[in-house]
Amino acid sequence: MPASHDHFITELNEKVLTWYRDRGIKRFENPQGVLHAGIALACNHIRKVMLLTGFSVDMDSDTGLPLPETDGPPGTAALARALQQVGKAVIIVTDKANEAPARAALSALDEDAAQFTQFVTFDERQGPNAERFARLLLDQHHPDAVVSIELPGRNHMLDGTRRNMRGKVVDDFNGSVDEILIQANKIDVLTIGIGDGGNEAGMGALLGIPLAMDGSKMASAVPARHAVTAWNSNLGAEALAAIILQRHGKLDVLHTPEDQTAMIKAAMNAGAVDGVTRGNGIDEVFANGVSGVDGHSCFVHNRMLRLLRFIVQTKLSVDYALVQGSNDIHLETAVGLPFR
Repeated sequence: MPASHDHFITELNEKVLTWYRDRGIKRFENPQGVLHAGIALACNHIRKVMLLTGFSVDMDSDTGLPLPETDGPPGTAALARALQQVGKAVIIVTDKANEAPARAALSALDEDAAQFTQFVTFDERQGPNAERFARLLLDQHHPDAVVSIELPGRNHMLDGTRRNMRGKVVDDFNGSVDEILIQANKIDVLTIGIGDGGNEAGMGALLGIPLAMDGSKMASAVPARHAVTAWNSNLGAEALAAIILQRHGKLDVLHTPEDQTAMIKAAMNAGAVDGVTRGNGIDEVFANGVSGVDGHSCFVHNRMLRLLRFIVQTKLSVDYALVQGSNDIHLETAVGLPFR
């Protein structure tokens, strides 16, 4: 990576991706991951992308149904639309509980994008059935890249559990969608993981991931070729979207703060809750935060998106003049994983 990219990476990470640090993001951040992943996804040989998302943080005590969170579906929608804007086909895989928020977020952003996006539900629990279904999906769709966005990742590859940041095991109400990333790592497919706590699929090669709030081990053991870290995973996905669009000269079609708010509201209306406050209404105030995404209001997330766009537009455009002629650049893994 050219040395001139260092300033862009520093600006983006310090001012945007690790802006909120109270949950330990600085302990395991992977600063170059977002640029490596963005350039890799923007390459012309990446024609079909499979996006994985959906993290139900708990069960509703009244209904007994899973509580999907607002972090994941909006970012997935933003990334899906950006990929389509540069001519790539998109498949979104969630479990059943997260399908409605994911569909709602994409429809709120762009009805046409939603119409041309295939959704697949994956409710298999960890084990042989999940392994078979994951391999089947990869064989059927032949994606060139698989990207996980705020997806729970098991803490041991053989018989691990998946935990939320409070330490609660979430296996009973989350499909084992991380199995797709595991199987994709075994074949010639670009894999990317986006996470904010270290318990997400794709974070498995990062060091320094903190324990859960109850002291249990939540760190994901599921790696990806490129790990993207951000204080909320939607923001990491939005950063990828911005880099991809900028790479193709289309940053002007990046979603707006108004679009972002509409996606979060739509996800909530479809059953999602803020993963920190557990609130299901925009800007509801709780002792531990304001409902939106990860305890922060839409105002905060809108500000992050504006700053993200500004940094990509003003810092990355000059840097990219150095590499515009190499649209099919192949990057080494940002975390040193021995793939193949």
